[in-house]
Amino acid sequence: MKGLLPIVPVLLSLFATVSCDGLLGPDEDRRVGVIAFYQQPVTIGVPDTVQLGERFEVSVLTYGGGCLSEGETKIRVRGLQVDVTPFDIHSGARACTDDLRFFPHQTTVALPTPGLARFLFHGKQEPDGLRITVGRDVYVESRKSLTSINGFGYSDPTPGFTRRPVWWIAAFSEMWMIPIP
Repeated sequence: MKGLLPIVPVLLSLFATVSCDGLLGPDEDRRVGVIAFYQQPVTIGVPDTVQLGERFEVSVLTYGGGCLSEGETKIRVRGLQVDVTPFDIHSGARACTDDLRFFPHQTTVALPTPGLARFLFHGKQEPDGLRITVGRDVYVESRKSLTSINGFGYSDPTPGFTRRPVWWIAAFSEMWMIPIP
């Protein structure tokens, strides 16, 4: 018992250090990514047209500083609506470098239903920290063998349907439609 007595203060101080902030600082914190940063553009990538059931890549760029690193990207498919939420990891440090970092979040998804799919990219905007949603419509084709009827190499199965992609941004319960040239 006398041999263990000198170790007790060391063990108590180690326990106190670990229980407060851990040995290397506070625990990491997962946060919704910043997709709109001051005058930087919102950058998302999704094809105009995809094939039913085939996997394709979706990407969104987040912005952060010295204490952030790229986290996971959460995808939720509900019929023709796809929610994409990028997360970044804050190190928990109190002092961080003041630099702008870019985190490209990429994932793949397959859509189970033909038609016009709506992709909703959820994130935050800075400098005010408000949550925003940026959307993009994608056409999901139901067949692989396409015929050239309208000069673009595919047959449009929906009469009067425009295949021009549209971006839209929703914030503060308002919506702006921005056609892509």
